[in-house]
Amino acid sequence: LEEVLDNEALSKMTMAVMREARAAGTASGVALPSDIVETTMAELQKHKCELVSSMYLDLMAGRPLEVDVINGAVSAIGNRFGVSTPVNDFISACLSLADKRARNK
Repeated sequence: LEEVLDNEALSKMTMAVMREARAAGTASGVALPSDIVETTMAELQKHKCELVSSMYLDLMAGRPLEVDVINGAVSAIGNRFGVSTPVNDFISACLSLADKRARNK
């Protein structure tokens, strides 16, 4: 996670993913703190050297990714409640393709 958070463009994308998730969750009736994105990013920054994405580990091990229940869920909830989720949509499409390719080898 360190490489992602230390890269300005990827760090901004990470925040966009979380903002979309917050917006979709809020639209669906989930009560989320207004500062959840900032608080989460601060915690990620504190522990970035220790953290590894579970989907990255799954991809490296050839296991199915959980993109449909993570980014895909944000996209589906956003779609259901009229919330735009372009970053999660893009990530879902890319990771779904990578997942299919990895498992078809």
